[in-house]
Amino acid sequence: MRQKKNFTLLELLIALSLFATIMVSLYSALSVGIVAWKRGDRGSTVHQKARIILDTISSDIRNCIYFSYIQFVGKANEVYFPVSMVVREGNKEAKGVFDTNIFKITYLLERKSYRSKYKSLMRKQERFLDVTSKKQVKPKELAGDVQSLSFEYSYKVDENLEEISETPVEWHNEYKIKNKIPMGVIIKLVVVEGAGTEFEEKHSFERTVFIPQGTLEIFEDEQEE
Repeated sequence: MRQKKNFTLLELLIALSLFATIMVSLYSALSVGIVAWKRGDRGSTVHQKARIILDTISSDIRNCIYFSYIQFVGKANEVYFPVSMVVREGNKEAKGVFDTNIFKITYLLERKSYRSKYKSLMRKQERFLDVTSKKQVKPKELAGDVQSLSFEYSYKVDENLEEISETPVEWHNEYKIKNKIPMGVIIKLVVVEGAGTEFEEKHSFERTVFIPQGTLEIFEDEQEE
């Protein structure tokens, strides 16, 4: 009869060591893959979120109209302007077509609390009747965890200047022309991904919007006046 060969203690320890090494390697590879997948998924989500935000702001700005009772006011981090919208249900308190079709749209950043590290992007939509009656309308949050929102407005290059750039358009972070609408607006947005976690990352986005009813005016520098 043949004698059965048994594993020695040394062989068993070597086998266990090899098995443990293989399992650790597999776990490390799997862990790295999961982290990369989660990071890629979050990146895709934040890009989609930013695209929706920019689409919404761009659509409103593109639909901006001239309306003497509501001026286009553009600041570095805030903008408001009149737009014309078709509403299915008329306001019972409305007195005319302006009260139902003309709205004032405002975009700005607000901090939820003094402890908040980042801000929320707010959109406020007011009917013309609300604007004239100075009724308080609460803005709605369009997005959270936003580090910055900024705007730049198009101006015509002053031909009287000694140095003339190759492009006829220059951009400034404030729109000072009354009773006019700028031809173009640049939107700059910085969104935070994974805020408050070890994977926190900032993403910058930019879009240029052209307004069909806008005009190019010369920028008036207050210091030169």
